[in-house]
Amino acid sequence: MAPRRSPWPYLAHLPFVAWTFAGPLFFGLVPYFRDIAYYYYPNEVFLERSFREGVWPLWNPTSDAGAPFLTTDVAELVLVRATSALGALRFEPPLRPLPDELVSARGEATLPEVLEPLRLYELRDPLPRAFTVARFGVERDPQRLAARLEAPGHDPRAAVLLSEDPPPALAPLDARTGESAGEASVERVSAHELRVRTGGGWGFVVVSEGYHRDWQASASDGARPLLRANGRYWAIPTRGGGETITVRYRPSWRAPALAALALGALGVLALAAWPARRGTRGEPAA
Repeated sequence: MAPRRSPWPYLAHLPFVAWTFAGPLFFGLVPYFRDIAYYYYPNEVFLERSFREGVWPLWNPTSDAGAPFLTTDVAELVLVRATSALGALRFEPPLRPLPDELVSARGEATLPEVLEPLRLYELRDPLPRAFTVARFGVERDPQRLAARLEAPGHDPRAAVLLSEDPPPALAPLDARTGESAGEASVERVSAHELRVRTGGGWGFVVVSEGYHRDWQASASDGARPLLRANGRYWAIPTRGGGETITVRYRPSWRAPALAALALGALGVLALAAWPARRGTRGEPAA
């Protein structure tokens, strides 16, 4: 006969369990931390909407101004940074107060799953989603680039800082200081395609979308280079005058990945159709 076990070791843990889960058990709190509500849930909604539209998303525009979908495990849709005047978002809903010189408070909301209230701020002087500039500079060093962007005399509406040299035909643009910045607009056709319409004269159109080498820009006269602007965004040469530039995300790994998938599927079908090897006496081989 097995010895009878005492229930007291298990009962002794009940106060610790009750203390750990006191919020969900007694105070109506949701039993998860804020990351699920503000990171993973928006990602899930974006993925679901894309599937309903018949699109397998490869780019996530809701994460950090845009990033490859397969490299982001969370979508920073609600928790966004507003650390400088380079931000192109107008409204910011972080959990902690932001500096008064950057933002103005608009309200707050208390959510059951988050201890801190959700505060809504408006940036005082946000950049447009897209705009054109007539001057540029080149800064390859990330530390010096950050210092130049944060310098008091730097105006991102007047000049853009590139991380590489532009094509030789565009180099004279930097001397055309008489040109003034123009307006531009962006239309998101899908997660993988944007249309940029520019005004003004020659220059660069700066778009607040996450830079990636697999974005490809084209206009009526052919392909356009897409350069890294201000450390993380786009800079596309433009002739101005109301032209439209189409930008598409075409990952370089897509064709090899589809080829590997096809080969793997053919291998599985071949193995499934291949007859099982038999032993000498009609029994399956060991």
